[in-house]
Amino acid sequence: MFFVVTALPVLAMIHFWRLMVLAPVIDRDGNHQTNVFDWAPTRRTLNDPARISSDWVGGTDPCSGNATFFPGLEPLLLGVVTAIAAAALLLHVAVVLGLIGGPLTRITPSGGERIKSREGEEI
Repeated sequence: MFFVVTALPVLAMIHFWRLMVLAPVIDRDGNHQTNVFDWAPTRRTLNDPARISSDWVGGTDPCSGNATFFPGLEPLLLGVVTAIAAAALLLHVAVVLGLIGGPLTRITPSGGERIKSREGEEI
């Protein structure tokens, strides 16, 4: 279970970053191939500044399976989300390994009553 909630999301995030960084990006004019970190197309216009594609085929329509992409901006936002996810992951691992946090505490119901076990001991 630890693998499913810890390692699998990390591997998925690494795979997504790899796909995005290696994908071909073409500017809106269709004549200049750029990379995902180049801010130039996004600074020119926010109306379809570039296209990111799954396959680079060349010719008149060089990108097949493409989508609108904001070079520079989308990697920055994904980097922020990745940093937040990495911090949450480190916190999760530290709690699971017992490096931080004390014993679990229970919140008492309204009215200040203490919760008791079946044996009558306060929990």
